[in-house]
Amino acid sequence: MTNFGHYTSISGIKGILEVEELWATNIKFLNDEHEFQHAIDLFKEVIPKAKITKKDRNYDLYAEYGKRIIDSLNSLNNYKSESVFTLSFSEETDLLSQWRGYCPNHNGYCLVFDVPKIYDSIVFDHEDVYFENCVYDDDEKDKKIKSVLNDRYSEYIKCDSEKMKDGVIGKLTRDMLKLAAHFKHSSFREEKEHRIIVVQDYAASKDTRFRVGRTSLIPYVSIPVKKEHLKKVVIGPTENKGLAQRALQSFVEKIYGDPFFLLDIEIEFSKSPYRPW
Repeated sequence: MTNFGHYTSISGIKGILEVEELWATNIKFLNDEHEFQHAIDLFKEVIPKAKITKKDRNYDLYAEYGKRIIDSLNSLNNYKSESVFTLSFSEETDLLSQWRGYCPNHNGYCLVFDVPKIYDSIVFDHEDVYFENCVYDDDEKDKKIKSVLNDRYSEYIKCDSEKMKDGVIGKLTRDMLKLAAHFKHSSFREEKEHRIIVVQDYAASKDTRFRVGRTSLIPYVSIPVKKEHLKKVVIGPTENKGLAQRALQSFVEKIYGDPFFLLDIEIEFSKSPYRPW
């Protein structure tokens, strides 16, 4: 499966198609403000569970490793997460909870893109960019965290200088950022979300832009999307489907400069019944 949906409002679809870009939002400014903390807490829970005791030859080294991880996690939560940006897509292109969450005033659209092609087109534009499935299952999260911790520990015990140790912890910090950016609470499982994740070296990168939010400025990174990336538009629950379809077709023709029947873009209507929620 390569096509995934991005839910947006009427003003959202206008801006996305006119400017030909989507916005990867700083992870600290997502709708669920506790999402990043959820991942940090999972890491902190796993570290004390290591099967190592004071009798083990490497106990002191592991204790040092664990302390440095906790310090790194605290720095992630305090400021380093400011350089992580995510752009969300869903396998479900007609999900009532998404219409309610992202399409205000009972009107909206789900733009269905060939997301791997979007990823392929930007992979060389950023130092660290990933395309990941969100993880909802707690056992799977636990396995991924332990795998990262074990892999980096194997490197850490071979280090013969503080500089080398710093390098391993730096790589581990990057690993943790990446995992935290696509771990989600199991209650959101129905969304079947996938994410493009951009990790920058620092928050004030030249690529970072700002938009106006409800309570603050919101940092984001622009992700270009072209005509060939858009495969379908699902019109959300609305009172006047015919009017919405005609306006959409006319708008798309204006943006792309071709009659709609020549464009490789489908239009569908949501099967969710219109309700003033």
